Amino acid sequence: MAFREVSVVTVREILRLWLAGHGYRSIARLGLVDRRTARRYVIAAVVAGLDRQGGEAQLTEELLAEVAAAVPSGRPPGDRGPTWQILMQHKAFIAERLAKGLTLVRVQSDLARYGGVDVPYRTLHRFCAAEWEMPAKRTTVRIDDPDPGSELQVDFGRMGLLHDREAGRRRVVHALIFTAAYSRHTFVHLTFSQALPAVIEGFEAAWAFFGGVFKVIIPDNLKAVVDRSDPIDPKLNEAFLEYAQARGFIIDPARARHPRDKARCEQAPALLPAPESPYDLPIYSEPKVARDYHVEVAKALYSVPAAYIGCRVKARADRHLVRIYHRGVLVTTHPRKPPGRRSTHQGDLPPEKAAYAMRDVNRLKGQAAAHGPSVGALAAAVLEGPLPWTRMRRVYRLLGLVRRFGAERVEAACARAVEFEAYDVGLVARMVEKARERQDLPAPWQASGEVVQLRFARLDEEFAASKGKAR
Repeated sequence: MAFREVSVVTVREILRLWLAGHGYRSIARLGLVDRRTARRYVIAAVVAGLDRQGGEAQLTEELLAEVAAAVPSGRPPGDRGPTWQILMQHKAFIAERLAKGLTLVRVQSDLARYGGVDVPYRTLHRFCAAEWEMPAKRTTVRIDDPDPGSELQVDFGRMGLLHDREAGRRRVVHALIFTAAYSRHTFVHLTFSQALPAVIEGFEAAWAFFGGVFKVIIPDNLKAVVDRSDPIDPKLNEAFLEYAQARGFIIDPARARHPRDKARCEQAPALLPAPESPYDLPIYSEPKVARDYHVEVAKALYSVPAAYIGCRVKARADRHLVRIYHRGVLVTTHPRKPPGRRSTHQGDLPPEKAAYAMRDVNRLKGQAAAHGPSVGALAAAVLEGPLPWTRMRRVYRLLGLVRRFGAERVEAACARAVEFEAYDVGLVARMVEKARERQDLPAPWQASGEVVQLRFARLDEEFAASKGKAR
């Protein structure tokens, strides 16, 4: 099982590197995943139909979803795995050999020989570093001259204060420095920001300056490129990793505070073709599916199937599309909406709520008519006229009466109401609740010339003044 959740962008990068001829060791060196994890994803992709001679066009959403489903990822927080627990049982054995000055390679060999424990070297190294805080040895990395057009080193430098016309004040300006490793040819891009959009803008300017794209980029711990710096397992920013896929280069981050990792710092004819169109920078987020079956992405709402309510999903939004993933599998796709707007797929909502959410008046009429002709006629009369969706709640109340009292009783009450053109759902509710649906309604009152003597009316003489008495 993988030791951390691997995103769909990372899976795509692993398979893209494998298609380009990289081995598992090379993929692990680039900081994406370890060799065993890379092997698992490649094997799953081959089983799903990936051909090493077929090119990157095979990396479709369907294939990536099948690979993600075949290789489970993730582990409960705080769980270090069974190998770590085995090492804890042999902690005294390991400590004894480390005290004798033995190397970790020798300790790994002794564990297998005397303890019958076969553990990966990287796991043993992390275990020893966590338990005894082993200091890292200073090593010198011998770096040979790279091929022309192969490597480009990138780093930020502080230039000082400069007046920003848009902000109307002086701000710190940074220099994004691009240095070709072979020829030491340098390009400098000035920017007030170190955020991802500014960094990609600088890269686009560098490709135009050099006349092409370098094959390998060596960023010096740029925050927009490397989310978490680690000498063994750095975590790359997914948005920038997708940019690298779009432009065709590989990211090989230098270790933080290790200048020996950098080679000598080319317009070279061996560059990849320069981009012909500007890059569409996507927005990544991890929203939670709300109880209304929607997630918020860039201040707009997008529907997600009901099965994912309460789940955290990954959303990718570019200029035209919003793609929503769950554990590496594409769940749904929407056209991009401006802030404040909403995109809802009717199939994402339960049938009983889809009509109201989509303001589907005809579907609501059909639901009512399915319980009886009079129920349908009353619902159609209620929804007749302009702005019918403002009266949809009345029809939902009528359907609620059907669920509560049964279609037969509500149909009888609606028949009497329609007969007298009393299109009032509240009246029908009172008739059903008082079980008066089979009683005839009183005939409407009509004025006539006949005077009706009321039962408790007083006679005219009672209002006359008595004789001989003052009024």
